[in-house]
Amino acid sequence: PVRRWVLYNGGLGAEQLQWMQAEVDAAARAGEKVLVLCHVILHPDACEGTTMCWDYEQALEVLHSKDCVVAVFCGHDHQGGYTQDSRGVHHVTLPSPLNCGSEGECHAVVSVFDDRLEVVGQGLVPRRTLSFAPTPLPTSPDSA
Repeated sequence: PVRRWVLYNGGLGAEQLQWMQAEVDAAARAGEKVLVLCHVILHPDACEGTTMCWDYEQALEVLHSKDCVVAVFCGHDHQGGYTQDSRGVHHVTLPSPLNCGSEGECHAVVSVFDDRLEVVGQGLVPRRTLSFAPTPLPTSPDSA
């Protein structure tokens, strides 16, 4: 069998999954976009396959329950990784600074726009543009 987890990965658990669902639901109602930050990886294609959250399937169900989640940034897999899943959510796994030694760089600045995230990486972190559908502008009752 393929080994999917290691003992120190951990999981979100029922309480945090319920909290995350409530946050996603509230963001969807408010017309907001969601960016998720999680230490342990939530998508198997964004890592080497053994450093995922134990209950990542349930976490993905929450993330996919509404169309407001645009990206997930994680760590934990020291090599880093990236995938865009079937629902269009970007999964970025940031590489570890431990991999570049005392002389290298491993950091990024993420700029947030209405239709994309611009990841300006340095050293081990690649530059990326993560595009998504823009948030519609609210309409006033007078414009109808």
